[in-house]
Amino acid sequence: MKNKGYMTIEMSLVLPVILIIIFLMMIGLLAAYEKETLRANSYAELYSVPLGIVRKKKVGEYLNSLERRNVCVFGESDVTSSYTFYKATSDGVISDRTGQDHIKTSHEMGVRTSRLRRWQFYDSLADD
Repeated sequence: MKNKGYMTIEMSLVLPVILIIIFLMMIGLLAAYEKETLRANSYAELYSVPLGIVRKKKVGEYLNSLERRNVCVFGESDVTSSYTFYKATSDGVISDRTGQDHIKTSHEMGVRTSRLRRWQFYDSLADD
């Protein structure tokens, strides 16, 4: 009965530290979620360009005409896309309470058969 108050004092010091650590972990996980959601949407846009548009070489116009909704829940995002020399890139910026984070995705696209070599069509030539 004489050491009753030590647990209350100890918990009044330890519990706020534990709660702050849990809160910071949740903020970090939310920031990572926002970043990966934007990266997934950027890759989905780059990999879902129709082949007819690639053949007409109007990928840049197609990517710029996409209607991008703000995919971030806790912040704001801004995405710009470009297409040069068979390579489409998408640059994104996330702005939220933790600051700004940049995301860059790219995908090489085009009709690749015009750029393939003979040995790329027929497995290995050493087997002959």
